[in-house]
Amino acid sequence: MMGRFQEAQAQIRQARDLDPLSLVINCNLAWSYLLARDDRALEEFMKMKEMDPNFYWIHLGLGRVYVQKKMYNSAILSLERAAELSGNNAMVMSELGHAYGMAGRRRDAQRILVKLQKESQRRYVSAYDVGLVYVGLGQRADALKWFEKAYRDHCRNLQFIGVEPRLDPLRTDARFQGLMKRLNLSVKTEETQ
Repeated sequence: MMGRFQEAQAQIRQARDLDPLSLVINCNLAWSYLLARDDRALEEFMKMKEMDPNFYWIHLGLGRVYVQKKMYNSAILSLERAAELSGNNAMVMSELGHAYGMAGRRRDAQRILVKLQKESQRRYVSAYDVGLVYVGLGQRADALKWFEKAYRDHCRNLQFIGVEPRLDPLRTDARFQGLMKRLNLSVKTEETQ
């Protein structure tokens, strides 16, 4: 979350050497590549898919990789599978809504927003997850409103906003920069050090 990807990956690889079949450890390595915008993420998620094709975090990660690569059809297929395997978990549904928005499938993204609203009447739904769908739709003001709510709610997902690729469209916005400052997230990646 602080952009120290090489250090993180070295530690995760050491853990994987100790337990090479752990899906969680392998997933952590793949996610670190994803956040670092490293193409090895796809390779790692594909290896894990061979290990266990029913682990929804793998499909979630593949969906995220495909969104980064602007391969929206593949992203949506992977995220729909993740939603199915997760029992339509709200966080996974928000990822799918984001991908729909990025793919220009606005009606489908709006449908996800309605589902998240209904779900929030029964149980907690993170404001961060709602904001993410608005980012996919290109509705920055709405996204930032929800991220501000996530800040007030002490949402743990905000810890990654400094390195989260999906939030790149917001980085130049003064409101987003203010949120980063309030979170005390001055991220320095290996490239900027």
